[in-house]
Amino acid sequence: DTGADDTGADDTGADDTGADDTGGDDTGGDDTGGGSTDDEVAMPTNPCADDPCNGGTCTAEGDLASCSNCPEGSTGTSCETLVDCGAPAAPAEGSVSASNTLFGGSARYACDGGFTLSGSADRSCQADGSWSGDAPACDAVQCPELEAPGDGQVDADGAGVGATASYSCDNGHDLVGDAQRSCDADGSWSSDAPSCDAVDCGAPGGPASGSVDSGAGTRFGDVATYSCEDGYAISGNDTRRCRANGNWSGQVPSCEVIVVDYCAPAPCDQGSCANLSDGFRCDC
Repeated sequence: DTGADDTGADDTGADDTGADDTGGDDTGGDDTGGGSTDDEVAMPTNPCADDPCNGGTCTAEGDLASCSNCPEGSTGTSCETLVDCGAPAAPAEGSVSASNTLFGGSARYACDGGFTLSGSADRSCQADGSWSGDAPACDAVQCPELEAPGDGQVDADGAGVGATASYSCDNGHDLVGDAQRSCDADGSWSSDAPSCDAVDCGAPGGPASGSVDSGAGTRFGDVATYSCEDGYAISGNDTRRCRANGNWSGQVPSCEVIVVDYCAPAPCDQGSCANLSDGFRCDC
């Protein structure tokens, strides 16, 4: 009644509880395996990765980047803009040219003719938005004060560009050089300063049988002295002076033979006396 056939393998065998009912097909790797799922977790991104602050300090605030400490000369929310100093003003009587007005740009100043730059000719745009240094000015050119020549005068109607100076000399002196000079745009007087040279009367003439000494010179105010050889005497003034008109005063003197009057002491008591070349003769 309880034999193997009633409780045998066919009733409780592997076919009823076999692998087909609980086998790997129902709980296999296809249901719980290591494959991907539909709900993957996204990796966070770095908003500062690509230097959105153009060299400034980047701070990540969630998905956004916040910029600070911009590089020198830069500004803007992303440090993307160079500081602009604006156009520099030109000085009165001058001009200014700027390569650009942004940080690092430069400006150069110049003055019109007749004016000179006072201050630096170059300025640069700084990080704080201002131009370096002080703006220069253009001052009117002034020529230096003139000195009068020796034995002369100078009269100038000013010292600015275009002013003129006139020179003259004292009596007895000739002007050597230009009588007028003008103040040029570079601040110098045109040409060289003239001089006043004493008039030269030239060599004075000498008399026959005599000589003239003008060792002091032959210019205005100098004196020439005349003398004669033995046996001759000066006839006329023995000195002449060089005058302002360039001529010697008076006339050239002459040297006349000295005639001895042997009869002057009345050597003939009773008769008349006659002069001879080397003595006298009494005619009684």
